[in-house]
Amino acid sequence: MVAVARRTYAAVVLACVCTFLMGGVVFGLSSLYPLLYRQNYLEGLCAGEVEEGQCAERSLTKCCTSQLVRLSLVSSIAFFTVDAVAVLWGEFADRRGARACIACATSLSCAGFAALCMGARGDGSDALTTAALLMIGIAGPGVFNGGFVGTLALLSDAPKLQATFTAFLAAAFDGSALVFMLFQAAALSLDLGLYMPSAAWALVCALGGGLLFSVLRAAAPPATAATATRELDPAAQKDVMPVADPNMAPAEKPKDNDSDDESVVLSTANDAAPYTKKQKKPKGQRGEKALEAAPAAAAAAPAVAAPRLVSVLVAGDNLRLVFFMAIYNLLSNFYLESQIEQAR
Repeated sequence: MVAVARRTYAAVVLACVCTFLMGGVVFGLSSLYPLLYRQNYLEGLCAGEVEEGQCAERSLTKCCTSQLVRLSLVSSIAFFTVDAVAVLWGEFADRRGARACIACATSLSCAGFAALCMGARGDGSDALTTAALLMIGIAGPGVFNGGFVGTLALLSDAPKLQATFTAFLAAAFDGSALVFMLFQAAALSLDLGLYMPSAAWALVCALGGGLLFSVLRAAAPPATAATATRELDPAAQKDVMPVADPNMAPAEKPKDNDSDDESVVLSTANDAAPYTKKQKKPKGQRGEKALEAAPAAAAAAPAVAAPRLVSVLVAGDNLRLVFFMAIYNLLSNFYLESQIEQAR
């Protein structure tokens, strides 16, 4: 029991830590703008708007309006992917298990931070940096869903702890927007480029995801018709069902005045003869017949196929949710960028 408790609490802590490391990181992308400007990200769009050498004078701010607009577009697409792929990761965690979800999401997130590191070296690569931001955004909901589903399975006997864990995991997902702010603080205070914080964060994410993967146990196999009928079969439950002693005398039932009308007549010619019309079949034998017929009935029942992933994704509720979140993120990003630009 001590080992199980330690494992459960370790899963809770690691799930929250991994969600903070890789969950909603992309929502703090505005903190990364000064570092992206300094590495000349999307500076090629300013060729016809500003004079040559003017961009070098503003290393931590935008060089032209086209650069800001394109960067805002990349940010909006990254925000949108987080909401759009959440249902995909949820279906993947349900079908393949929490450990597989954690493994895939962690690998994608580490690859995104590694690509962000490589895109920041030298002159930088705009395409590689853009792909890195999108990979980080796509991987976030996978880490959240994998940690949530896997850890809840360990907390099945602790409903109060489940509620606490859900609140902490949601707070970790929202708080992960501070990651890029930590990148900015480290890069500017230590005079580092974006590649050093990205490389270090990729290693930390790989370590945290690997520990969470090792702690989470494999999901239990789903119940089948065979296991359901086994629960109804008395022969399969002989080890747990109480068996009456055949030498024990049956309890006498009190007789009432109408007992003569309910009497039965047995055939004396043959002990195995069928009951007469007046004889009532014992309730125990009726129950045994029902239990004997249960496995055949359950086996003959058709199996219900799981809905296809495409049908789940194109459901009306999912489409309306994605549309609403896309519009909300676009408006929010435009508002935030306008406020940041005015503050500068």
